[in-house]
Amino acid sequence: MDIDDAVFPTRHDYPEEMFHIGAPKGCRVGCGRAYVKSNVIVRRFFLRRIRAAFRILPRREYDSILDLGTGSGFYLPLLSKTGRRVHGVDLAPVLHLTHKMIRKKGLPNVLLSKADVARLPFKSDCFDLLFCLSLIEHIQDQERTLMEFKRVLRKNGVLILGYPIQNGPQHFFEELNEYLQYARFFLKLSPSRAWEKVRESRQYPHNHVSDFSRTKQIAGSVFILKDAVSVRLLGFSVYEILLLTN
Repeated sequence: MDIDDAVFPTRHDYPEEMFHIGAPKGCRVGCGRAYVKSNVIVRRFFLRRIRAAFRILPRREYDSILDLGTGSGFYLPLLSKTGRRVHGVDLAPVLHLTHKMIRKKGLPNVLLSKADVARLPFKSDCFDLLFCLSLIEHIQDQERTLMEFKRVLRKNGVLILGYPIQNGPQHFFEELNEYLQYARFFLKLSPSRAWEKVRESRQYPHNHVSDFSRTKQIAGSVFILKDAVSVRLLGFSVYEILLLTN
């Protein structure tokens, strides 16, 4: 599937407070900055993940789509063109800013809910596509959460599941990104405020907590694994996307 860049939100579609260096961590998660304000290498990598996911997505009519861990909702305009109804869920405070982007983009078939992905507020068998990029590595009990995904996915439904590959290059890029973020704090804030933001970032429960080197194995035990692709950054495979079915 060819994807026109014009479908994606721009910085002007989001409230400026999402990008303010002093905003609470919970309002800066969801990769909003990475998609619209980061350097060209990082931005291209994030967009490459979406294109890779849609390349392996079966072409069919999707009635209802669930974007798990929607964050800043960067995928929502594209998903709104992919299915008749789209629902995004997340626990992060950024969700109220995502609402504003949805209204500005004019997406009447998209709804948002503040919810725990391990306890989804939906009936069983109600979605035919689950879209989940860069969430599962933040979840301790992956098997339990994937079983919850399975509960809400219809028979023959599709799950797109993406996560970092747990290897040396990925760890290096992640550490580099973290320290670049800390550097921004000290460049733009007072020293005391910068240290406060560093401590907040380190304590925030959005950090990677699971052993996601086993994600493919766990996912394959819950779903049927149909396909897998890796995404490269500067020549290294650092991200994997699975196509799974019920």
